[in-house]
Amino acid sequence: TKLKLERDLRQSEKLATIGQLASGLAHEIGTPLNIISGRVELAKRKLDDKEGVQKNLDIVIQQTERITKIIQRLLGFVRKKKPEQRNLNITALLETTLDFLDHEIQKQKVKVVRETEDHLPSVMGDPDQLQQVFLNIVLNAVQSMPEGGTLHLSASTKVTSKEGLEDGQRRYVEVKVQDTGMGMEREVMDNIFNPFFTTKEKDKGTGLGLTVSQGIVQDHEGWIEVESETGKGSLFKIYLPSYQGER
Repeated sequence: TKLKLERDLRQSEKLATIGQLASGLAHEIGTPLNIISGRVELAKRKLDDKEGVQKNLDIVIQQTERITKIIQRLLGFVRKKKPEQRNLNITALLETTLDFLDHEIQKQKVKVVRETEDHLPSVMGDPDQLQQVFLNIVLNAVQSMPEGGTLHLSASTKVTSKEGLEDGQRRYVEVKVQDTGMGMEREVMDNIFNPFFTTKEKDKGTGLGLTVSQGIVQDHEGWIEVESETGKGSLFKIYLPSYQGER
């Protein structure tokens, strides 16, 4: 069925995204492992210093917990399951996205500027699917800045309407992902949501990322808008209806 094909497509793109994140996560896990190894060596050398041993063991426990959280986050993202409908905190999802991509962001020397509206309304949806959308779009933004730059991430409330439904205004959560990267030519902008269209090298992605992201956002009754200019970076705006149960 069409629904199964869409789910399979999303899963294949999710696995492609995981592949891109693998080196970053290896680094993320490698750091606490190095700390653990160093602290165990220190403790072994000073077994008579009970206070010092205790301090080193506390650090080992902290770092072990850190690794556990990283693995749980990754497993939660990879597992295939039916879409959920949950009351979601978009700010928390964006923070997790930045955690996932921390190594990539540091490697590319990208400065992150966050701007989140206080008391942002929640959104109803599937956390894994929306996480996939933010990962794809933020990763694209970071990779468009090979010489470094600024990633501006914001979330705010906007009362607007879908194109063609000007009468049906409602409250949306607007997530903006803006980079100072290479930007896009008009031809690229016109094709970015087409399946398998990609400007990346073969091992960097399938080209399905934005197609899948757009499909997920549309399933959540939202949409994605793009503004870009060659040499001046790109701005992605993701609109998701706010949870109507809140007043």
